[in-house]
Amino acid sequence: RNLPAARRLVLSATPRLLGGDGEVASMDDAELYGKVVYRLRRGEAETRGLVVPLQLGFVNATEADEELTRQDPRLRVLLDAQSSGSVSREQAEQGLAIWDCYRQRGVTTAFTFHSSNARAERFQQATESVLAALEGDGAVDVGGGGGAAAGFVTGRVHGAMPVSRRKEVLQPVG
Repeated sequence: RNLPAARRLVLSATPRLLGGDGEVASMDDAELYGKVVYRLRRGEAETRGLVVPLQLGFVNATEADEELTRQDPRLRVLLDAQSSGSVSREQAEQGLAIWDCYRQRGVTTAFTFHSSNARAERFQQATESVLAALEGDGAVDVGGGGGAAAGFVTGRVHGAMPVSRRKEVLQPVG
């Protein structure tokens, strides 16, 4: 409506999103977007080899924290010291749990989703801070030798980020 055009092509991987307040953001309004001319379900895309099968992994941050600090009590001291600054204990546990999933299960790529860009940024900063402190103390070898850059890498993308920067951040995941 806002940009004059003879025709429009709208593509969406998420035609409907339900918000916490019950409001629906939808691209299936035929009057606004036109009729759906083709729909490819994820299962069919996997069968055709167009996308990699999705594997979900659920991490219990508190459980991972308890197990890791039981194995090495120095971790609790380091985490407590980290969480007394700008990093909350919850953020420290979450970052450590994601790293432990990477280390224990051979996860090569993981994405976490947050309710806001600010929360995602705090999570990234907390994860980097906690792992740097743990590696600096010698409690863990985050990267499997050679520092964190040799293994576990964090990054954050958001819609306001320029495409070139987004590509740069996502480059390590292929």
